Amino acid sequence: MKRGQKSAMIALKIPPAGEKAYERNGAMKITFLGTGNAQATACYNTCFVMEEGGKCLLVDGGGGNLLLRRLQDTGYKWQDMRDIIVTHKHIDHLLGIIWMQRMICQNMARGKYEGEARLYAHEEVIRILHQMAEMLLTEKERKFIDERFFLIEVKDGETREIIGQTVQFFDIHSTKAKQFGFAMTLKDASASNSRSSTCRSTTCASTSPRVILTLSSPVWPRPRSA
Repeated sequence: MKRGQKSAMIALKIPPAGEKAYERNGAMKITFLGTGNAQATACYNTCFVMEEGGKCLLVDGGGGNLLLRRLQDTGYKWQDMRDIIVTHKHIDHLLGIIWMQRMICQNMARGKYEGEARLYAHEEVIRILHQMAEMLLTEKERKFIDERFFLIEVKDGETREIIGQTVQFFDIHSTKAKQFGFAMTLKDASASNSRSSTCRSTTCASTSPRVILTLSSPVWPRPRSA
């Protein structure tokens, strides 16, 4: 592990070489866009995409508009991120979301974004995003906030249905900033019972064999040749 990285633990079902097992088995795919903490310069800040059945959930946004490039490099379009969770207000998790808010509302105003998008966070984060929209977006762009781009406040213990999965939010009682984690119950298509995958902010632990970890492109820069 490189200095500045955060740890991540996930129970993996490793696909055979060259196969996309998440597509074959309908498994949850998790793509890490970055694993760096706030001080990291050699890798992008921690955020990831959870995908199942063609639906995508973006968890946090890293520290800036490089988020858009990270999504592109891993085979996603920013428009694919119709559901977003923001865990807390620290800038290495929030600034990329400011860019997502701009891109979504700006393209809605230009008639280039169809449908809706939803962002889930606790009250403090929702309040900050409303304030940022008021300060940074035009009136034509702002009108789509809570009309088609919904900033949804969630509370400790609240349950929501997101990308077809049951998600329960919980306060992790961080001493640095109010921070929510979430527990996602994965629906097993091959069995009548459900299995749970629990994510605490950026550190995830899963007991489900249906979670596939993928790094579709390098998270860190490749070493330069001597």
